[in-house]
Amino acid sequence: MDGKQLQVQETQQILSNALLALLKVKPYSSISVNDILSQSQISRRTFYRHFRNKNHLLHFYFRQLMQEYLIQKETLITEKDPYQALLASFKFWYSKRKSLKLVIDNQLFEPFIAHWNDNAQAISEKFYDSDDLNEGIYSLRFFIGGYCNALWIWLGKEKPETPEAMARYFLNILSSLDFKNTAQ
Repeated sequence: MDGKQLQVQETQQILSNALLALLKVKPYSSISVNDILSQSQISRRTFYRHFRNKNHLLHFYFRQLMQEYLIQKETLITEKDPYQALLASFKFWYSKRKSLKLVIDNQLFEPFIAHWNDNAQAISEKFYDSDDLNEGIYSLRFFIGGYCNALWIWLGKEKPETPEAMARYFLNILSSLDFKNTAQ
C-alpha cells in the first residue's frame, strides 16, 4: 500500500471514529456533517472527497466491520470444532459490542444486516459448488437472519451474556436441528 492509499484509509478511519464518538452523546438523526467535521478536525472538502453524506460514512463503517469479520471468518471455516468456531465468532462481535450498542440504540442495525446480505453470495460460494449455489444462498440467508437477530438482541443488552454462553446456546440450537436430507 502506497502513502496515498494509507492516508485515504487513515482519513476515512478518523471520520468513522468521529461518527462513533458523536453517537455516544447524541442520536444519529441529530448528527450533522458539521458535527463530524468538528469532532474529527477534518475539512469539509476532505470529507466530501471520501463520502457523499453521513449515511455514506455510516455504511463505510459497516463495510469495514464486515470486511474485518470476513477476514476472521476465513479462519473459522477451517475450524473443526463447531464450539470453537462459534466462540471465535461471538468473541469478535463481543469485542465490537460498545460501537454496535450505539448502532442498535440508534435503530441502525437493520442497515448493518443489509451488509450481511450483500456478502451472502460471496460467503455461500465458499461452502457450495455452483450446482448447489441457489440452495446455498437460501440456507445461508436463513442462518444469517437468525444469527443477526440474535446478535441484535444480545449486543443490545446493557450486560450481554459472555461469548462462551452464546456459543453454547448456538451449539445447542444447531445440534437440536435434524440436518438429514429428507427430500426424495
